[in-house]
Amino acid sequence: MPKLYFYDVGLASALLGVQDANQLNLHPFKGNLFENMVIVELLKQRLNKGKVNNLYFWRNSKGNEINTR
Repeated sequence: MPKLYFYDVGLASALLGVQDANQLNLHPFKGNLFENMVIVELLKQRLNKGKVNNLYFWRNSKGNEINTR
């Protein structure tokens, strides 16, 4: 199943109801938002270098993931 990444992590946080940094420390999606930020920064870096968007991830049946580029 494909993943959905937001280009604006601040917007994603607002949609999740995060209003300040202290609230984010305890939020159950803290790791997801961090992953989103890292992936989007990698995408921006690749696009600025003229490379194609070819970031992928694999997930096994246990839910473990590997991100590649």
